[in-house]
Amino acid sequence: MNPSRWAGLLPVLLLAGCGDTAPPALNGYLEAEPVRVAAPIAGRLTTLMVDRGDAVQVGQPLFNLEQDNERAAVNEAAAKVAQARAQASDLDSGKRPEELAVIDASLRAAEAVLNQSGSDLSRQTALARSGFVSGANLDALKAKRDADAAKVAEMAAQLRAAKLAARDDSRSGAGRQPDRGPGRNRSGRGPAGAETMGAGPENHFRDGGGAGGRPLLPSGGMGARRQPRVEPAL
Repeated sequence: MNPSRWAGLLPVLLLAGCGDTAPPALNGYLEAEPVRVAAPIAGRLTTLMVDRGDAVQVGQPLFNLEQDNERAAVNEAAAKVAQARAQASDLDSGKRPEELAVIDASLRAAEAVLNQSGSDLSRQTALARSGFVSGANLDALKAKRDADAAKVAEMAAQLRAAKLAARDDSRSGAGRQPDRGPGRNRSGRGPAGAETMGAGPENHFRDGGGAGGRPLLPSGGMGARRQPRVEPAL
């Protein structure tokens, strides 16, 4: 054996052994934290706009629910708003001319009846002085005259009130009705427009609640966890 030959190979072997050092291995696993997206109201799914594994952006529509009931509720609320606004306008303007004419005619008729009852009372009072009319009949005529006068006063008050606008509290109450119209639908399920769901930056899934929905994996939602090393028992 040639010692000089082995002497030349020894440094090469030592250098090769030094360069073969592997990085340390760690045992662990990856853990995902998905976000479940679900609509705030129940309904039949009509359109699914994403597939499993698709990347989505914040605010991107994901799916649509059936909107027939909600659309009908919005139309109903709009009709109530229009009705309330018309009522408020009518209260501000007072009675219409046709309604005022009816009340005025009733007042004139009541005045005519009062004039007749007043004339009858005057005539019967003169006859009573001569003894031709009893006191009971005269009292009945006075009572009728007083009732007719009260009717005239009532109709005159109605005509004055009809010419005025509504009271301030009635107008303010009618004015507040449109604000309650389109806020929520008739079933109370939620606001209009909740039938289209989009991807959001926050997690609205309640842990342990069992809420259904399609899971999303947001950016940064994957993390590595180190598995503790178990030393063999001696």
